[in-house]
Amino acid sequence: MDQLFYDKRYLVEHVILPKDFYEHSLDYICIMINGNGRYVFDVLSDLIQNEGGKMPYAPEDFAVRIIKADDKQNSNTYILAVTFPEPQKEPLCYSAVGIFDMNEKDKSSFQKGMYFTVEQGAGDEPAPMLCSWNSDGTHSDYGEVSGDIIVQIGSALEIYRGR
Repeated sequence: MDQLFYDKRYLVEHVILPKDFYEHSLDYICIMINGNGRYVFDVLSDLIQNEGGKMPYAPEDFAVRIIKADDKQNSNTYILAVTFPEPQKEPLCYSAVGIFDMNEKDKSSFQKGMYFTVEQGAGDEPAPMLCSWNSDGTHSDYGEVSGDIIVQIGSALEIYRGR
């Protein structure tokens, strides 16, 4: 893996996206949903190309979906799930999950939530690791998680609700 590409992808997954999630909240979420991964592609592509590199992915290699938490608590909790191309090196991400609360009838009720990453772990047979980044850039590690995005979302949601 090219070091330039690794550095820029790490920057997008672990610095730019969480910063946008925490600082630009609802605007960021709208951009992500409307672009279905195009925003992530464009940011990464610009960073790589500005350094003279070539983007190895296409826009369709990134996907975004918004999910309303379906549970018995009748919550206003939403999940913004971003999937990335398969990571080639630790700690690049398989996915990122932003969880937040908002009353769908009153968008001003938006409450900042938590930004999670599912990162490639270390070792010969690396397992995905569930982590989070808070608004000041602090990283927390919650251990191994399934490679299934639905299980990843469920694990992140459990942590979010238990905070």
